[in-house]
Amino acid sequence: MQQLCNGAKTMKRLRKEEDVIKDLQKQGRYYQYRNPTLEQAKEEKYNQIEAERFNRMKLMTFTIPSTNIQVEVKIAEQPPSKPRQTWLAAASTRAIAAKIKSIPFADELIAADNSRYLMDQDDWIAFSAELHQLVKDYIDAANQHIINIQGYNTVEEVRGHDLTLYWP
Repeated sequence: MQQLCNGAKTMKRLRKEEDVIKDLQKQGRYYQYRNPTLEQAKEEKYNQIEAERFNRMKLMTFTIPSTNIQVEVKIAEQPPSKPRQTWLAAASTRAIAAKIKSIPFADELIAADNSRYLMDQDDWIAFSAELHQLVKDYIDAANQHIINIQGYNTVEEVRGHDLTLYWP
């Protein structure tokens, strides 16, 4: 059964590649795709790095300090509408302001599955710190890939670069 699934996945991937090649041929860019310059190969890899970063940054696992409950939180959304990101930033900011003013604050964290968890200001501040560090780690990983790509001197080196490294 596993071999059938792998075979089906391979066929689907090959069909996708065939579609890409057909589109490139229609646009007169197939030769460029098959035999890119070093700069074209690097640009292609930079785009792959950004796509990889975005795909890996969709969810954040967070353990609520006051309850020790582990929650998956959506942290990436497609522009132009980003209501969760705006809401998470606002709740974290309000928690910090409440802490500074020494007033109580609590708000619900909405998990990726839309379940809700009440968090106090210390939970929100911890969430904000973890989110900040996670985003920084993803940016640093993407930048490390870019630095490596910039140092390559051949198309083969660029295309052979392993995008699975460095990510948190």
